[in-house]
Amino acid sequence: MKTGIGTILFTFCFIFTANVTFAKGFSTNKIILDIELDREIFYTGKPVKAVLKVSVKSRGRTKRRVPVNLAILIDRSASMKGAKMQMALRSAIYAAKRLGKNDIVSIVTYGNSVETVIPAGTSFNEEDLAKVNSIQPSGNTALFSGISRAIHEIRKNLNKNFINRIIIISDGFANIGITDTEDFERLGASLKKERISVSTIGIGTEYNEDLMVGISQKSSGNSYFVETAKKLLKVFETEISLLTSVVARDISLKIKCQNGVIPIRIVGREGRINNSTITLNLDQLCRYQKKFALLEIMVPKGKSLKNIGIASANVTYEDPLLKRDRDIEGAISASYSDKENIVKSSENYDVQKSYIKNLNAISNEKALKLLDKGKKKEAVSELKESTKRLREAVNINKDEDVLLEAEEMKQDLEEVTKKGKFSKKKRKFLKMKSFKTRNQQAD
Repeated sequence: MKTGIGTILFTFCFIFTANVTFAKGFSTNKIILDIELDREIFYTGKPVKAVLKVSVKSRGRTKRRVPVNLAILIDRSASMKGAKMQMALRSAIYAAKRLGKNDIVSIVTYGNSVETVIPAGTSFNEEDLAKVNSIQPSGNTALFSGISRAIHEIRKNLNKNFINRIIIISDGFANIGITDTEDFERLGASLKKERISVSTIGIGTEYNEDLMVGISQKSSGNSYFVETAKKLLKVFETEISLLTSVVARDISLKIKCQNGVIPIRIVGREGRINNSTITLNLDQLCRYQKKFALLEIMVPKGKSLKNIGIASANVTYEDPLLKRDRDIEGAISASYSDKENIVKSSENYDVQKSYIKNLNAISNEKALKLLDKGKKKEAVSELKESTKRLREAVNINKDEDVLLEAEEMKQDLEEVTKKGKFSKKKRKFLKMKSFKTRNQQAD
């Protein structure tokens, strides 16, 4: 088996679960830190490219929860008439009723102009219900102005004791006022600094998925695509469940490579590499949730049976119930062998599968950008490489989940090769799927 720098990962020599002695079980009373490699034992003689996976997961224990400061922003432009508006209003009412007496809810609508239907408050009564049900669609889509009003309602009660969230429901492109995607992304980044996140729900196939995903990504919110209005309530159920089960926030991860191990790149997430130190943000963690970072590393050559410390990891986060900062530390080691069967037996498929799926998500996003620029040939090449990678993984591990993804990628490749673009529905599906994969967003 070859072990050169360019072959180990990309021929998919799969993976082991890190030895308990080295990596598992670092925890506090709220979250667990896991550190894993794509194999516990490396071949001797040559530097080897590998994958490091650092995960945080919730213990699922919360008897109490942090109160929520929620603003629901509803597109009431003319295109929302009928089932879209009915389900949007029904979903907003569901959210308002689902939250408790310590939570704060406001409801804002936007068309040509913006209206605060329900100002921020802790109660939702029959009068409020009538106001929401009286909303009628008309006009265009002044999205930026609508978000600005929703921010105003959130800021009335903005403090560290709340989970602050804006939920946007829209079926169309912003066409009044500020409409540029980059402006919305900058707004999202500034809101994140205030601990305000924006979750977006796009209905149908006419909304701007780049804009909606962009502001969610930059503000650490969630993003959803629903093809029909009847699925809207289910999405709200998911979003409110996540919103009311936050067990950790402001999660900061610092990884330090050791003993000549060189970090190459962070896969699937934004972060920073400074010499041997890697820092990134995993945002917040909800009950029963798991989030992780993937790092490509170069492990130096070594001698058979020799142990090597690969990396240490430090996670700091805020416990929002106790209102105090916590931290967890852990480290992982590996060893070397010149025996193929020993190296093979140390492989960890779970790490490699996460890696493959994130590479696929990155390829999808690259292909979308290339197609937007009219570069069909380059997009096809990107999709071909991703399809090949998935197929190689399936051939080795017979994983049904990866097999399904490979089949979907094959169909995507055929569509782009034939038509030179994706359908609106497919583009939204791929954009959302990539976002969810890279951020480990729950369905």
